Formats: sequence, C-alpha cells, structure tokens
Amino acid sequence: MPGRAASNYYKADDRYDDSASDSGDPDYRESSDDEDEEIGQQFHRMRADWIVEHQDALEEGYRAFLEVGRKLFGNAFFQTGTINDYCKLVFKYTQPGASDSR
Repeated sequence: MPGRAASNYYKADDRYDDSASDSGDPDYRESSDDEDEEIGQQFHRMRADWIVEHQDALEEGYRAFLEVGRKLFGNAFFQTGTINDYCKLVFKYTQPGASDSR
C-alpha cells in the first residue's frame, strides 16, 4: 500500500480539516469548562468583556498568527487550536495578574 508523502502527515491528521467549522469568531461567553483553569475565576468575566471589546483586533491578530505560523512551521501549526484558544492565550499573557492567578 503506497504511503502518503511525509509533508502530508500532520500531528492531528484524523481531526484536521482546513475548512473547519471555526468561523473565526471568538466565543466571548464565560466558560464553565473544567479545562478552563488557566486563569483564576475572577478573570473569567473580565476576559469575556475584553474579547468582546477587542474582537476585531483579535480576529486580525489570529489570522496573522496562523499565516505566519504556517509559513514557518507548516500546515500542522496550531491546527487543533481555535480562535478561542488564541484569545485565551493573548489575554492570559497581556493582562496583569491573569497568568499568576489560579
């Protein structure tokens, strides 16, 4: 059985879809997910409001982040990440105290 070229393999190959349902719109709602423990509870409402307030800049930054990342590292770059993951990452490391709390 012939194998695919190495450049066609991605880390999460079975889940990757270039036209994924990620519309590019951040989910500004407060999360109740158990895995959303990267910041303290007191920052959840603040983050939701911040995402709504900066939605345009975050969407533009996300597109640039993906474009440059995929040029540098290939199509596997951030393939299982979403705009919500990007927004959470940016908030966590740009808001004073958010990365230190839990």
